[in-house]
Amino acid sequence: MTNTNSTFSGDLATEDIYTGTKGQERISQSFTYDGTSITDRRDYSYTGKALSHVYSFDVSALSGADARQKSVIVYKTDGTIDFEKSSTLTLQTNEKR
Repeated sequence: MTNTNSTFSGDLATEDIYTGTKGQERISQSFTYDGTSITDRRDYSYTGKALSHVYSFDVSALSGADARQKSVIVYKTDGTIDFEKSSTLTLQTNEKR
């Protein structure tokens, strides 16, 4: 269950989104802000309970809702990203490694 009811006043620099039940939470996404705009996003991917990948994206050119959209990464059998089958919106941004 996601709790989206929060109130904040001040300058937000970073935001972390966690998923899972109480006591079993794990990070799903993190955002970096420049003023009121999201400039960078990190998506966290898990294999079972283990963190397997962290993807960083420059989302400074996207709107707030688009900047928050989590990527869908599809891999080829050789381990490289299959860009044709992966989420196009987020993968068109500049992926940082």
